Amino acid sequence: MQTHNEEKKAIIEATAKINDLLSKLVDASATHDSVASGIRDHRETYIAKPEPMSYARVAEIATVAANEERMVERFVRRFNYRTWDVALSFARVIKSTYGHPPFSIKDATITVDVPVGVDKTTTVQYGTVSIPELEGTITFDQTRDAYYGTVGQVIIETPKRLQAAAKGLCQLVEDDLKVNSIYKGKAITSESMPKFLDPYVTNRERIVWSRAVDSAMRGSVLNVIEHTGRAKERGQSIHRSVLFYGEPGNGKSESINIVAQTCMENGWTYVLATTTLSEALQTARLLAPAVIAAEDFERMVNQATDEERSAVLEELDGTSSKGQDIVFVTTTNFVEDLEKAVRRRMFKEIEFGPFDAPGTEKFLRLKLEGQAAKDTGNTLADVLTLPTEYPVEYYDTMDFPVVAQAMDGWGNSYISKVIDFASGLALEHVSPELTTADLLDAVEAQRPDWEGYLSSLARPIPNKLDEVLGDLLVETMQKKVRGDWNDEVLEFSKK
Repeated sequence: MQTHNEEKKAIIEATAKINDLLSKLVDASATHDSVASGIRDHRETYIAKPEPMSYARVAEIATVAANEERMVERFVRRFNYRTWDVALSFARVIKSTYGHPPFSIKDATITVDVPVGVDKTTTVQYGTVSIPELEGTITFDQTRDAYYGTVGQVIIETPKRLQAAAKGLCQLVEDDLKVNSIYKGKAITSESMPKFLDPYVTNRERIVWSRAVDSAMRGSVLNVIEHTGRAKERGQSIHRSVLFYGEPGNGKSESINIVAQTCMENGWTYVLATTTLSEALQTARLLAPAVIAAEDFERMVNQATDEERSAVLEELDGTSSKGQDIVFVTTTNFVEDLEKAVRRRMFKEIEFGPFDAPGTEKFLRLKLEGQAAKDTGNTLADVLTLPTEYPVEYYDTMDFPVVAQAMDGWGNSYISKVIDFASGLALEHVSPELTTADLLDAVEAQRPDWEGYLSSLARPIPNKLDEVLGDLLVETMQKKVRGDWNDEVLEFSKK
């Protein structure tokens, strides 16, 4: 059975081994070279006395070295993570390294309840804590960074001989945060102590989009989140800005939640702008790849300072995030209130408006579930003249005439936009080759943009029904002029 002294000795030896390993993480040795004394530590149990040095001189030098070892020094380490992320990581790493959490210091340590999930909190030590194994203290603090906003930093005070071990501990924390950040890959708000969001309050199976909105959502936002690696391999830009617009109640907020769900399921962070746009952007940079969601975007832009507005425009251009994977998703009920400088920078504007026939059918089926009479079994194909589904061959071939007919009368630039947008839709399949279905879906997504462009030029939007009625009117007038109706009129007058 070990005596108390033996147990103490074993603990000291184990701690020394741990600190030695921590030192090696930063390519430093646990041995101590004393500049002032000239003595070098080593593991042997003897000291070689240089000739002709006296023992008194050796003792004097050893005393200087001992004092030097005990000299406490401080260093500051900043982490590009939120303050509470850093404090929690240190608690995890210290416990896994030394077998216990940091020790509180009276009047120097406080505890803070930090959200770590939806309706979940944990207690975090903040301020100054003690680490006996390092014979020193760690003070948790925060600082401001122009690019990342509020970030966590620590001030570590330890004897000089344990500085390398303390730096090794910081390296373990850095590694831990890359994997165990409480915020990365989650849906959060943009405050300095973020709140966690639950986007699954929206059931995506009960969300109805028109064909055009479905194509636009996939091609501009969802596919690049789900297939980020594939998009990069094909040279597509990840950075983009998308605007959801339309009257209230048409599904913009629910669709934002579906974006958040897609983020969480694919390792992206979702940041809802609940403070300023600048702070939301800083949070997204810290936790990229990330989506920034800004609801009532026109209000946020109009209330922004000149500096904030300039920063937002630069971010919409993709010039301020140093190549980080960030997607802006914004919503507005008043698209006309957004200035052209903002709208011009949008990768895609998606109008949430009236349903098409397939959307209306799905909406009816959801709303009348359990209330409707027996289903006839008819499909839209039975009652519409236009097909509601593509032929099978459209999904693996290119039918150029069909695609050309779908864009009859379109301008060159908008045809090019269709091709670019189809590339985003094509991220869903392994082959990068574009198919007829990709192009037709892209046409539906871009059709509102093309029609909006025509409206801005005060040109009439082609309408098949108007064309038919016009032809009929012309034909009728021609008949009347030729007198082809004379016999019919006389017959009618006899009645």
